[in-house]
Amino acid sequence: MWKRISFIVLCCVTASNALCQSPCQCKLINAKSTALCANANLKTIPRSLDPENEVLDLSHNSITKLGANVFRDADLLDLQWLNLHSNEIAEIDEDAFRGVANLRDLDLSDNKISGLKPDTIPRWVIKLNLNGNPLKRLEPFFLTSPLLRYLTLENCQIEDIHPNALQQLSGLQDLSLRNNKLTRLNETVFKDLSSLRNLQLENNPWNCDCSFRKFKDWYYKMDAGSVTCLNPQELKGKSWKNLSSFDFFCKG
Repeated sequence: MWKRISFIVLCCVTASNALCQSPCQCKLINAKSTALCANANLKTIPRSLDPENEVLDLSHNSITKLGANVFRDADLLDLQWLNLHSNEIAEIDEDAFRGVANLRDLDLSDNKISGLKPDTIPRWVIKLNLNGNPLKRLEPFFLTSPLLRYLTLENCQIEDIHPNALQQLSGLQDLSLRNNKLTRLNETVFKDLSSLRNLQLENNPWNCDCSFRKFKDWYYKMDAGSVTCLNPQELKGKSWKNLSSFDFFCKG
């Protein structure tokens, strides 16, 4: 009996390995079929992996573009977790993820993405990491993923956020905009984020004048981090928590 079971397991492992393209390593991790392809000098998405893979790590490679239907063509439609951290991705076709209906966790951090067309990111993604991409400005309907709960946009050189950029993210709970180039924001940017509980805005060059009063008061109703002013000079380095609304004034 045990010999028979061992034989079946061995056959399954052998079959899985046969569908694992070198230099990737394929194994079962936390009961999920996983392909580890990090640091493999890959320039494209591998096409010889097990179609039942749920986890795919492609971090630290040289992929420059995600074309239309790239994961469908690679027969990787069962992916739940996809790591593309630290590649050279500058372009993502709006149909790149078409058919990847189970994708929940997507890491695109430290690439060269300067913008995304609406509906590029699948609507069913729950966690999205875009840290370290030169986004600079979040355009209208930047993301349209109502199930998204966790979004990180740190070190993205963001200077401006359109009032409708986040409008479709009704399920968003946690948003980080740390380490960008934001000088001011209007609370209407977040007006449709009814589920938002945690908003991180530290290390931006905030201009704490009278136009910022309403936003400052709104912000501290959240689970907020410690934010400091850069301008005007008399408020430089001071934490919002230690300032009253009347400290946010305009000269003249």
